[in-house]
Amino acid sequence: MNIAITGGTGSLGFSLTKRLVKFGNYVTVISRDAHKQAAMMNKLPSDRINYVLCDVCSRDALEDAIAGHDIIIHAAALKRVERGISDAAEYTRVNIYGTETVANAASSVGIPKSLFISTDKSPSALNFYGKTKAVAESIWLSKNSTMSRFSAVRYGNVMGSNGSVWEIWNRLLKEGECITVRAPEPTRFFMTINDAVNLVINSMKAMIGGEIFVPKNMPAFSMFDLARYAASEESWNVEALLPGEKQHEILVAPGEFLTVYENSDMAIISQSSGNRSFETPANFDSSRTPNRISAEDVVRRLNENSS
Repeated sequence: MNIAITGGTGSLGFSLTKRLVKFGNYVTVISRDAHKQAAMMNKLPSDRINYVLCDVCSRDALEDAIAGHDIIIHAAALKRVERGISDAAEYTRVNIYGTETVANAASSVGIPKSLFISTDKSPSALNFYGKTKAVAESIWLSKNSTMSRFSAVRYGNVMGSNGSVWEIWNRLLKEGECITVRAPEPTRFFMTINDAVNLVINSMKAMIGGEIFVPKNMPAFSMFDLARYAASEESWNVEALLPGEKQHEILVAPGEFLTVYENSDMAIISQSSGNRSFETPANFDSSRTPNRISAEDVVRRLNENSS
């Protein structure tokens, strides 16, 4: 298959490309960072990968880049919660207008499948970043048709990826600095980059259009537990949660219609309830998930993932 990935030089894009190429697919990596593309070429040399410098808001360039592909995965986004406050105009341009531009380009050139990468910041969004992703989700799914299928996948923090809290804390501690720990005690969902890649690939295969995929048994952990594992409390700089930052993340918002499949690692949020509605189950709220893991488990899984 020919697969295009916007934001293809990010942590998810890199790992997706590596996996997809390994199994014989051709991948077009689309991003606006020439330096990251050059670094990716060196780390992942392959004649099955094509690199295109392109901003997601450039409709004509996007259409040229993705024409003839079987699938487009839209992973490009600005993601830092705190920067969404200071750079709201750019977050609006990239996350909302950019998503609409990618969706319109995909429809225009007739891409059969288009998958949007969303976030657990989107449901019941409190911060500006989450709100841009919520709007982007709605725009993306509104483009779904019998000719061009549009679906989304929603998941939590990818630990060990670029800019993740574990990476930041380790760097600060090596430099002899204190780590910033937010209070009151937050919980967060846990995924490795391999978990994220598996979810995206399974969603690509299963999508029929108009649905949002979420992991069914996603574990969660306490940030205080992870901080205690990383350093003694004397090395903590305790600060309040950022404006709009949730104490506990969720994957499904109240009122969304959920179908849970027995023989799958995924659940599906659909646009309508059909004959019945489903309440959000506890395991989609990271404060109440029955699949709570310890800091030791988090670090062990990260080490296994990197080996």
